Formats: sequence, structure tokens, C-alpha cells
Amino acid sequence: MGRVAMDVEPNSDTWLSARRNGIGASDLPVIIGISKWSQPRTLYHEKRGELERSPETRPQRMGKLLEPAAVQGFQEDMGIEVVQYPAPMFRRENRPRHMATPDAMLASGDLLEAKTSSSFAETWAKPYDEVPDIYYVQAQWQMYITETERVWFSLLMNGSELHYMSVDRDDEGIDDLIIAADAFLEMLDSG
Repeated sequence: MGRVAMDVEPNSDTWLSARRNGIGASDLPVIIGISKWSQPRTLYHEKRGELERSPETRPQRMGKLLEPAAVQGFQEDMGIEVVQYPAPMFRRENRPRHMATPDAMLASGDLLEAKTSSSFAETWAKPYDEVPDIYYVQAQWQMYITETERVWFSLLMNGSELHYMSVDRDDEGIDDLIIAADAFLEMLDSG
């Protein structure tokens, strides 16, 4: 009942379609009500195809452009080899609508998430050594999907400061996320 790598190009139409029909790591903070960027009702309508996805914002665009620098900086500073970047989309074999697309896979067997932010954003708090709840939840979902034990974060702050932290697997928390995801999928299917 392990993970299955899906043969889809990240951000392609096929990838977006798969995401719309399942629950990915970035959906969980929305589903459990801790996202400041979206609401469960909005996600529900997006996944049912009743609402267009919000257009990419300038900070999101810049984050995508700066992500490779956060990945490379992590590899150089931490000495942990990045073996696959970008990583593929994975799904659970026994629950194919549970999926995740981590940023990178590491030689250690761990995952890497590359994040970018500025001191003006209120997502990360100094001293940048604790992962915000929204990303903690995403990391737990990714570990469940990929059957891994740790997610590293490489935070590129203000375009020049790199900070690193990790999150270990929490199986009890993952069980709660599975319940929430399945309840959301049931609502999607029943309308």
C-alpha cells in the first residue's frame, strides 16, 4: 500500500487536473481552516470546477523563480544531496485521490520544501527556526503520501538570507489529516 509516482509534468494541464480531483498537501491547511489565503468553501467550488482558480500573484511568481536558489543553497550549505528536483507527484496506492508533490527528494530519503518570503510577510517569524502551521500540515501530508520520516525546509528570506529547519513525521496528526481529507472528498462527491 505504498506510494506511486505519477507520470505527469508539474504545472501541466494533466497535473492540474489530477490535483483538482484529489487532495494535495497545499489543500490540507485550507480544509482544516488554518490557511489565510483560501477558505474550505472556495476550495470546494474550485475542485468541483464551479470556480476558476485564482490567477497567480506576483509573490507566487517570484517564489517560483527563486525556488531553485533555495534548493541549491540547501544542498551546498547542508551538504545533503538533492537527488530529484523537481520531484514528481505521488499518490497513495490504496487512496489514489490522496496526493502530494514535494519540491525535491534528498539522498537521505527525506523531502525538501523550498520556500521564499520577505520580512514584510507575516508567514514566518524570527528567528526563522520554526515552521509555520500551514507548512507543518503540508509536510505531514507529504510524509504520509511518500512514506518518509522528515521534511526539510529551505527558507530564502528577503532574497539573500537562507534558513533551514526540519519537521519529523507525526502519525497521530497524519491520522487526523486523513479523516479531514476523506470527509472533504465525500462532500465533493456528494455535492
